Amino acid sequence: MPKDDPNGKKPPPPESLYFERSQVKCQRCGKLFEHFIIEVIDDLSQLRCGDVVISHLEMVCLHCGHVFHWSVKDKKLEQMALTYSELTAVIKRYKAE
Repeated sequence: MPKDDPNGKKPPPPESLYFERSQVKCQRCGKLFEHFIIEVIDDLSQLRCGDVVISHLEMVCLHCGHVFHWSVKDKKLEQMALTYSELTAVIKRYKAE
């Protein structure tokens, strides 16, 4: 049993949260925006670059000139950070039997 659970219950396995990760591509020409990923955790979507979650972004594809917009409200951003922290904590505590 994990020491950090006073009730002696095992933490849920990481599969209990829906998690999906996808690459970011230009919507016009399909060019991959390297180093950027979109993660979906349950019903939250976040744009990441490395260890940074991006709240507002406007960038231009150098291949075709298409403008890419991303915007997340502060409340959703706070909820994303908490959900991501919970997910990583569950993964770190999880011990496969």
